[in-house]
Amino acid sequence: MAKSLTFSEQILKDKGFVQQPDGSWMSVKTTQVNPREVKGEIVVKQKVNNSPDFSAKPVTEWFIPYQIPSKKNSRQVFVHPKTKKLMNIPSKAYSEYKSITKMYWVTFGKEFKRTIETLKLEYPLNIELTFIRKTNQLVDFFGPGESAFDLMTDFGWWEDDNKNFGKPFFGDFEVDKNNPGTRIKILLK
Repeated sequence: MAKSLTFSEQILKDKGFVQQPDGSWMSVKTTQVNPREVKGEIVVKQKVNNSPDFSAKPVTEWFIPYQIPSKKNSRQVFVHPKTKKLMNIPSKAYSEYKSITKMYWVTFGKEFKRTIETLKLEYPLNIELTFIRKTNQLVDFFGPGESAFDLMTDFGWWEDDNKNFGKPFFGDFEVDKNNPGTRIKILLK
Protein backbone atom coordinates (compact mmCIF):
# COMPACT_ATOMS: atom_id res chain seq x y z
CA MET A 1 0.00 0.00 0.00
CA ALA A 2 1.46 3.36 -1.02
CA LYS A 3 2.00 5.87 1.74
CA SER A 4 0.37 9.22 0.98
CA LEU A 5 2.33 12.40 1.55
CA THR A 6 0.65 15.38 3.10
CA PHE A 7 2.03 18.87 2.70
CA SER A 8 0.84 21.81 4.66
CA GLU A 9 1.83 25.44 4.46
CA GLN A 10 3.61 25.05 7.79
CA ILE A 11 5.73 22.12 6.51
CA LEU A 12 6.74 24.17 3.46
CA LYS A 13 7.61 27.18 5.65
CA ASP A 14 9.63 24.92 7.98
CA LYS A 15 11.61 23.65 4.95
CA GLY A 16 12.50 27.21 3.94
CA PHE A 17 9.95 27.78 1.18
CA VAL A 18 8.23 31.13 0.69
CA GLN A 19 4.78 31.62 -0.81
CA GLN A 20 4.80 33.70 -3.98
CA PRO A 21 2.10 36.24 -4.95
CA ASP A 22 0.64 33.76 -7.45
CA GLY A 23 0.16 31.15 -4.69
CA SER A 24 3.11 28.93 -5.64
CA TRP A 25 5.93 28.08 -3.25
CA MET A 26 9.65 28.71 -3.93
CA SER A 27 12.76 28.02 -1.96
CA VAL A 28 14.39 31.08 -0.48
CA LYS A 29 17.10 32.52 -2.68
CA THR A 30 20.57 32.48 -1.20
CA THR A 31 21.93 35.85 -0.27
CA GLN A 32 25.27 37.26 -1.32
CA VAL A 33 27.88 37.31 1.41
CA ASN A 34 29.82 40.51 1.82
CA PRO A 35 33.48 39.46 2.22
CA ARG A 36 34.10 42.39 4.59
CA GLU A 37 31.55 41.00 7.04
CA VAL A 38 33.10 37.49 7.15
CA LYS A 39 35.31 36.84 10.11
CA GLY A 40 38.29 34.56 9.58
CA GLU A 41 40.36 33.76 6.53
CA ILE A 42 38.99 33.57 3.00
CA VAL A 43 40.95 31.52 0.47
CA VAL A 44 40.64 33.28 -2.85
CA LYS A 45 42.98 31.17 -4.95
CA GLN A 46 44.80 27.98 -4.17
CA LYS A 47 47.71 26.71 -6.25
CA VAL A 48 46.80 23.48 -8.00
CA ASN A 49 50.21 22.41 -9.29
CA ASN A 50 53.82 23.54 -9.09
CA SER A 51 54.01 25.13 -12.53
CA PRO A 52 54.43 28.89 -12.28
CA ASP A 53 51.84 29.63 -14.96
CA PHE A 54 49.29 26.88 -14.19
CA SER A 55 49.68 25.51 -17.72
CA ALA A 56 49.13 21.84 -18.44
CA LYS A 57 51.70 19.81 -20.33
CA PRO A 58 50.70 19.08 -23.91
CA VAL A 59 49.69 15.53 -24.77
CA THR A 60 52.55 13.51 -26.30
CA GLU A 61 50.99 10.04 -26.31
CA TRP A 62 47.78 8.72 -27.86
CA PHE A 63 46.00 5.35 -27.79
CA ILE A 64 43.93 4.21 -30.78
CA PRO A 65 41.74 1.23 -29.81
CA TYR A 66 41.27 -1.92 -31.91
CA GLN A 67 44.01 -4.09 -33.36
CA ILE A 68 45.57 -2.35 -36.34
CA PRO A 69 45.79 -4.56 -39.43
CA SER A 70 48.64 -4.48 -41.89
CA LYS A 71 47.80 -2.42 -44.95
CA LYS A 72 50.13 -4.45 -47.14
CA ASN A 73 48.68 -7.91 -46.35
CA SER A 74 45.51 -9.33 -47.92
CA ARG A 75 45.20 -6.55 -50.46
CA GLN A 76 42.32 -6.83 -52.91
CA VAL A 77 43.39 -7.02 -56.55
CA PHE A 78 41.01 -6.64 -59.51
CA VAL A 79 40.93 -5.41 -63.10
CA HIS A 80 39.27 -2.04 -63.62
CA PRO A 81 36.28 -2.62 -65.94
CA LYS A 82 36.85 0.47 -68.12
CA THR A 83 40.64 0.90 -68.19
CA LYS A 84 41.42 -2.85 -67.95
CA LYS A 85 44.31 -1.94 -65.63
CA LEU A 86 45.19 -3.96 -62.58
CA MET A 87 43.89 -2.22 -59.41
CA ASN A 88 45.20 -2.87 -55.93
CA ILE A 89 43.22 -1.66 -52.88
CA PRO A 90 43.63 -2.28 -49.15
CA SER A 91 42.01 -5.32 -47.57
CA LYS A 92 38.48 -5.31 -46.20
CA ALA A 93 39.90 -5.59 -42.64
CA TYR A 94 42.02 -2.46 -43.15
CA SER A 95 39.13 -0.50 -44.66
CA GLU A 96 36.83 -1.47 -41.77
CA TYR A 97 39.51 -0.57 -39.21
CA LYS A 98 40.00 2.83 -40.84
CA SER A 99 36.27 3.45 -40.74
CA ILE A 100 35.66 2.49 -37.09
CA THR A 101 38.72 4.36 -35.78
CA LYS A 102 38.32 7.52 -37.90
CA MET A 103 37.04 9.58 -34.95
CA TYR A 104 40.20 8.80 -32.93
CA TRP A 105 42.56 9.59 -35.79
CA VAL A 106 40.83 12.92 -36.54
CA THR A 107 40.62 14.06 -32.90
CA PHE A 108 44.12 12.97 -31.91
CA GLY A 109 45.52 14.47 -35.10
CA LYS A 110 44.42 17.90 -33.90
CA GLU A 111 46.09 17.30 -30.52
CA PHE A 112 49.23 16.03 -32.27
CA LYS A 113 49.54 19.23 -34.33
CA ARG A 114 48.82 21.40 -31.26
CA THR A 115 51.57 19.57 -29.34
CA ILE A 116 54.08 20.16 -32.14
CA GLU A 117 53.18 23.85 -32.16
CA THR A 118 53.17 24.26 -28.37
CA LEU A 119 56.47 22.47 -27.83
CA LYS A 120 57.97 24.06 -30.96
CA LEU A 121 59.08 20.64 -32.22
CA GLU A 122 60.96 20.31 -35.48
CA TYR A 123 60.58 17.62 -38.11
CA PRO A 124 61.49 14.84 -38.47
CA LEU A 125 59.80 13.65 -35.30
CA ASN A 126 60.81 10.46 -33.52
CA ILE A 127 57.59 8.47 -33.20
CA GLU A 128 57.31 5.35 -31.06
CA LEU A 129 54.62 2.86 -32.05
CA THR A 130 53.58 0.16 -29.59
CA PHE A 131 51.14 -2.44 -30.84
CA ILE A 132 48.80 -4.17 -28.40
CA ARG A 133 47.51 -7.34 -30.06
CA LYS A 134 44.65 -9.71 -29.23
CA THR A 135 46.92 -12.77 -29.33
CA ASN A 136 50.61 -13.58 -29.26
CA GLN A 137 50.55 -14.44 -32.98
CA LEU A 138 53.82 -13.68 -34.77
CA VAL A 139 53.66 -10.46 -36.75
CA ASP A 140 56.28 -8.05 -38.06
CA PHE A 141 56.58 -4.41 -37.04
CA PHE A 142 56.51 -2.96 -40.54
CA GLY A 143 52.99 -3.95 -41.64
CA PRO A 144 51.14 -2.29 -38.73
CA GLY A 145 53.79 0.45 -38.64
CA GLU A 146 53.12 1.35 -42.27
CA SER A 147 49.38 1.33 -41.54
CA ALA A 148 49.79 3.70 -38.57
CA PHE A 149 52.02 6.15 -40.47
CA ASP A 150 49.69 6.09 -43.51
CA LEU A 151 46.67 6.79 -41.28
CA MET A 152 48.52 9.66 -39.58
CA THR A 153 48.99 11.13 -43.06
CA ASP A 154 45.44 10.36 -44.23
CA PHE A 155 43.92 12.12 -41.21
CA GLY A 156 46.18 15.19 -41.30
CA TRP A 157 48.58 14.58 -38.42
CA TRP A 158 51.35 15.65 -40.78
CA GLU A 159 51.87 16.45 -44.45
CA ASP A 160 53.50 13.12 -45.34
CA ASP A 161 54.97 10.07 -43.64
CA ASN A 162 58.30 10.23 -45.46
CA LYS A 163 61.70 10.55 -43.75
CA ASN A 164 61.38 14.34 -43.56
CA PHE A 165 58.41 14.13 -41.17
CA GLY A 166 58.66 11.00 -39.05
CA LYS A 167 61.17 8.40 -37.98
CA PRO A 168 59.56 5.24 -36.55
CA PHE A 169 60.66 3.51 -33.36
CA PHE A 170 58.93 0.42 -32.09
CA GLY A 171 58.01 -0.50 -28.53
CA ASP A 172 57.63 -4.16 -27.60
CA PHE A 173 54.51 -5.95 -28.77
CA GLU A 174 51.97 -6.34 -25.97
CA VAL A 175 49.06 -8.77 -25.70
CA ASP A 176 45.64 -7.80 -24.32
CA LYS A 177 42.68 -9.67 -25.77
CA ASN A 178 40.21 -7.23 -24.19
CA ASN A 179 41.88 -3.93 -25.12
CA PRO A 180 44.04 -4.18 -28.26
CA GLY A 181 45.21 -1.02 -29.95
CA THR A 182 48.10 1.18 -30.97
CA ARG A 183 49.99 3.57 -28.71
CA ILE A 184 51.59 6.47 -30.59
CA LYS A 185 54.13 8.55 -28.70
CA ILE A 186 56.32 11.49 -29.66
CA LEU A 187 59.79 10.79 -28.32
CA LEU A 188 61.08 14.11 -27.02
CA LYS A 189 64.78 14.73 -27.50
